[in-house]
Amino acid sequence: MSRPLGRVALAVAALAVAGLSAAAPTASAAPVAAPVVAPAAPPRAATVGVDQPAVDLSTLSMIPTAMAGVLNPDPARTQTSSIASSVWSVRQAGTKIFVGGMFLDVKADAAATAVRQPFLAAFDVTTGAWDSSCRPALDNAVYALAVSPTGSLLVGGEFTTVNGAARPGLVALDPATCAVDPTFPDTVERPYSTQRAAVRDLVVADGKLYLAGNFSRVTGPNSTHTGVFKVARVDATTGKLDTTFKPEVTGSGVWGIAVDVPRNRVHLGGWFSGVAAASGTSNYAVVDGTTGALATGLTARPRNNTARTEVYDVELGTADRVYVGGSEHLLQMLDAGTGDQLAFSHTGYNGCEATRFTWCNYIGAGGDFQVAERIGKYVFGGCHCNDDYVGTSPTHYSSVTKTFTKHKHLMAYEAGTETLVDSFRPDVDGAVEGAWAVGSDTNGCLYVGGDYTKGGAAAGRSMWVSGIAKLCPKAAPKPAGDTTAPTAPKNVEAVDLGGGVLQVQWTDSTDAVGVDHYRVAVTGGASVDAAAGPAKVTGVPAGTATVTVTALDAAGNVSAGAAVSIATGRTGGDTASPTAPTGLAVSAAAAGGAALTWTASTDAVGVKSYLVYRDGTYVGWSATPAWTDSAAPAGSALTYTVRATDAAGNRSVKSAPVTVTLK
Repeated sequence: MSRPLGRVALAVAALAVAGLSAAAPTASAAPVAAPVVAPAAPPRAATVGVDQPAVDLSTLSMIPTAMAGVLNPDPARTQTSSIASSVWSVRQAGTKIFVGGMFLDVKADAAATAVRQPFLAAFDVTTGAWDSSCRPALDNAVYALAVSPTGSLLVGGEFTTVNGAARPGLVALDPATCAVDPTFPDTVERPYSTQRAAVRDLVVADGKLYLAGNFSRVTGPNSTHTGVFKVARVDATTGKLDTTFKPEVTGSGVWGIAVDVPRNRVHLGGWFSGVAAASGTSNYAVVDGTTGALATGLTARPRNNTARTEVYDVELGTADRVYVGGSEHLLQMLDAGTGDQLAFSHTGYNGCEATRFTWCNYIGAGGDFQVAERIGKYVFGGCHCNDDYVGTSPTHYSSVTKTFTKHKHLMAYEAGTETLVDSFRPDVDGAVEGAWAVGSDTNGCLYVGGDYTKGGAAAGRSMWVSGIAKLCPKAAPKPAGDTTAPTAPKNVEAVDLGGGVLQVQWTDSTDAVGVDHYRVAVTGGASVDAAAGPAKVTGVPAGTATVTVTALDAAGNVSAGAAVSIATGRTGGDTASPTAPTGLAVSAAAAGGAALTWTASTDAVGVKSYLVYRDGTYVGWSATPAWTDSAAPAGSALTYTVRATDAAGNRSVKSAPVTVTLK
């Protein structure tokens, strides 16, 4: 769906704070504007600053690999509170994967207790386990991560303190210890505003660090409160400010930056009103790489909707391609030398003309492109396009293939040809926000971050995901040295649904690294693997069956089995599940613990009882739509869900989760 009005109002309010007004778009909405008069040729050969390990999409599994996650985004810790994405950036540094965002907690798996580790967390690059030895302490949201030439983790965001010391907006950390790197002292400021300074993007190229966001001063080894205009360039190792590079950006801020080293140009995207007071430069502009002056002679960027022209990210695809993602539901591929539009993709609308570029004939389910990331030979484009079709209409359109396809959340394009990789369809789902971050690691795994809550549903292997999903090669390396099996599942329940189908539920296992999946085996040979319960096993013969559930981790260690016997062979009868409970509310109980209430489910025959889950683990049941969890611990974030069951054993899907912290 289209970006909510609240987000437009947010940008307008930010402009008002700065004492500026948004400039009206002046560029044409035509697919390609007038040709350039004198395009700049690349002065020399150079890379475009690709710094993330390559991935092989032909071997990548679309079902996530189990890893710890992040959760509970806090809108109060960001100036973009209408965007409730837990994750904003992901990057490998050393042997760790770092995840930055507006989350408050980390969690090992669905059954684990959440642990407070806000805004920046580290995970083992092989196992995906949270690294509790690396606990940087920041006071507000993290938006951007990069790696310096010396291996330090560069962090940008809205924070004002790091590990107890004042470090507004920018800091370098030792990835091994998460201690502040004292050799990189730079910080940013926003002294004439009531809002915090913010760094939204970081790019390292040719030994320089480019930082973009909403700030007006930089303090470093050679600068004290030196004035800048939302963009700056410093030495990526020492932090020394380059005072000759000074783009004059006005308005709300810069969200994305891309460095074209061969042409000595820098591309800027965001919610800003203009560059150098020039018309037609709102939200996207190209500046000279030496001085920051506005580059001239380029074709104006086409706008598919002149009322919505915001840009969230820009990225160099190849030495002669630049990707621009933003409103309205649009990802553009431009010629880096001329600015001409070469191709585009969009979601959620059909277009008016034969080229299908102009915004009209909205079909729904689409969303703005929020991230563009070059990894290896692909550019990944992510959006809050949460459905791949509406009715019978696919929602993603590519001007290269001139076809609509069923893609959502994250797409991959071949850098250079801009061809959509049709087979790349990650099996992940979230609430609203879609993809905001893409990264990779040296094991060939791909990470996508946002507000994700589950994976594997399309493949029938629904599994817990929280904020960040990890997609690995189908023959990904097993965790080294893990020889400890998970604990055995508990409380196995089996219900005969009739027609040779059993529905099996259990209490999840725990593992030192993490449970990868469960195996449900029935006497007679029928079995199924599932990321979580409940699981359905088909082809079960009539008689008496023994159902055994075991847990497996990524290293292949298998737990002891937990079993239950059941009479099978029921025919016909009730096979319809109740509706999911709604309106779940959780509060502190008068006698201690948590008091839960919800709106009753309905069922064709009748609801028998309700099952209550805390942090993914079954904790009790009730015959009525109310229950008290007297054992609920205080002081930690607790997430509750409820499902209904009928007399035939059919179970509803779980209710929407509710998270509380008891005092």
